[in-house]
Amino acid sequence: MPTPEQKQTYESIMKYFDVAENVVNVVEELGEDAAPFVPFVDGLLLKIEENAEIIAENFIKYTKSGNVLSGVEKLKIEKAQKNINDAIAEFMKLEKL
Repeated sequence: MPTPEQKQTYESIMKYFDVAENVVNVVEELGEDAAPFVPFVDGLLLKIEENAEIIAENFIKYTKSGNVLSGVEKLKIEKAQKNINDAIAEFMKLEKL
């Protein structure tokens, strides 16, 4: 059974996948009007997917082993989170164009 901290971490990871799903839903709702944004959306979704997978893999390894994450593993997670946040910020700038 996961600890409360593990459950909270898992829910945080899943929020990244929720963001990706929400972006897809908005694009689908816009239909043809979304065509100019599709390359940007694809880039955002790819960044979220790649980096969320890194975070999820390390989380799974951590929960299965019960060991404390190494410094390298923590850096990988922090970098992946930064990559996602940076990609979202860049995408949000498009909204202002």
